[in-house]
Amino acid sequence: MNHIDKILSLVLLFVMIGCGGTAPAPGSGRANLFSEQVNEVIANEPAWWTNPEEKEGFVYGKGSGASRSKDGSRMKAKNDVINDLAQKTKVISEGRTSFFLSETGTDDSSEIMEKLDNVQNTVWGGAVNGWVEVKSQTVVENTQDNQGRKKTIFRTYILGAIDQGAADKKLLAQINRDKALRTAFEASQAQDKLQEELTKYNTGLKLCLALSYGSRQEIINGVKKISEKVKNGTMGIEEIDEKSFSKELYTSEFPDPDLLIRTSGENRISNFLLWQIAYSEIYLTEAYWPDFRESALIESLLDYQSRERRFGKVFE
Repeated sequence: MNHIDKILSLVLLFVMIGCGGTAPAPGSGRANLFSEQVNEVIANEPAWWTNPEEKEGFVYGKGSGASRSKDGSRMKAKNDVINDLAQKTKVISEGRTSFFLSETGTDDSSEIMEKLDNVQNTVWGGAVNGWVEVKSQTVVENTQDNQGRKKTIFRTYILGAIDQGAADKKLLAQINRDKALRTAFEASQAQDKLQEELTKYNTGLKLCLALSYGSRQEIINGVKKISEKVKNGTMGIEEIDEKSFSKELYTSEFPDPDLLIRTSGENRISNFLLWQIAYSEIYLTEAYWPDFRESALIESLLDYQSRERRFGKVFE
C-alpha cells in the first residue's frame, strides 16, 4: 500500500469514527427514558414520594416506572415497590437470624436454622406479596423523536407498605407450631426481643360492644349478603371462601380472637362468635364479670401462654 492509500485509509477511518461519535443535535428530544425532558420529571418527584410520612409498625417501599403506556408505567412501578420491600424485609430477616445465632450458638447450617429460615421466608414472602398501595401518581411527559414526531411518556410513582406487626404475629405463630423451633426460640433472648417489638405496635385499643348480639343471626345475615352478590353477578360461587365470608360478618374489621374468657363459671358458648372462635383458646373462670379485675386477667393470660396452639394441626 503506497503512502497516498495509507493517508486515504486514515482519513476514512477518522470520518467513520467521527460520524459514530456525533452527539445528537440540541433539541432533538429523543423519546427515551434518559431524555432531558424525563430528567426534568425526575427532578420534580412528588414530595409525598420523596419523603413519605412513615408510621411505626409498617415497612414502606417506593417504586417508579416509565413507559409509553400508563399501564406499563404502573406495572414497572409496582415491580419496583415489590423489589424494594423484598430487600428491606430481607434485612429484617437476616438481622433476626444473626441475633438468633449469637444467642443460641447454633450452627447456621443446622436443622433449626433451616426451619427458622423457611418460616421467615414464608411469612415475609407472603407479606411482600400482600403489600398495599398507600399512594400513587402518574405524570405525563410530551416529547418528540428525531423526526419531530410527538411521543408521550408516562411515569408512575407508587408508595407501598406492609404491616410489620401483622407479619411478626404470623411469624411467632409459625414458630410456635414447630415444637423443636419453638423450644429453641423460647430458650433464647430472640423470643423476648420479638415480643418486645410486637408490644410497641400496640399503640391503641379498640373496644367492641356486642349488644343484642346473636352469632347465628350474624351468620345468616352473612349468607344473605353473599347470596345477594352472587344473584347480582358481582361475585362468583367459586369466589366464596372463608376470607370472603368473614368480610360479611359484623367483626370484619377485627381479627379472630386468640383467647375467649368465659366468666361466671359457665361452661357454654351461648351463641357467641361461633364462626370467629373456631381456633380460639377458651378460658373458664368462676369470677363474675363485675369482679373480673387485673389479677384475674393476668391469671387467664398466664394460662393461655402455657397452651400449645395447634390451629387444627397435630404436633408430635
